Amino acid sequence: KVKKYYEKNFFIKRINDRFTQILGIFLEYQIDYVLTRKALTNNDIEMWFIVGSLLYNQIMFLKKSEKKSHYQKEWIDEVLKVGNKKGMNAMSISDLTGIPRPTVIRKLKILLKQKDIYKDNNNLYYITKGKLISELNKLRLNNIRELSSIISRINNIIFFS
Repeated sequence: KVKKYYEKNFFIKRINDRFTQILGIFLEYQIDYVLTRKALTNNDIEMWFIVGSLLYNQIMFLKKSEKKSHYQKEWIDEVLKVGNKKGMNAMSISDLTGIPRPTVIRKLKILLKQKDIYKDNNNLYYITKGKLISELNKLRLNNIRELSSIISRINNIIFFS
């Protein structure tokens, strides 16, 4: 139970006073986050952006649905259900990521071969429950713990330094 109320200005002042220290903690977290996920796609950052675009598209359809279990383990199963979701075509992925369309198509073929994505009859692509998404889900669940730790470290700086 919180027993003390803090004004917004208290946080602004404390963050400004320790900005470099807090920014360092955040950047350490963010760099590790990106490098860990990049490693999932064999250090191919373009592949990571393609996978991310497909996953983001499916997450947006889930958010619009009635389901509100976005942080539970079962969440990933809901994201992966193709159902009546609209997938993405190679041109849309290219437009969103800035990756040339032939490169997108080549990398989508690799993902199809690995069975990490699904292509429907309309040439729309979806993330499926392959090895890549299973590893990504483990990282997502671990990220919740890491983020809690980062918030705790920042709060310690704000309140106790």
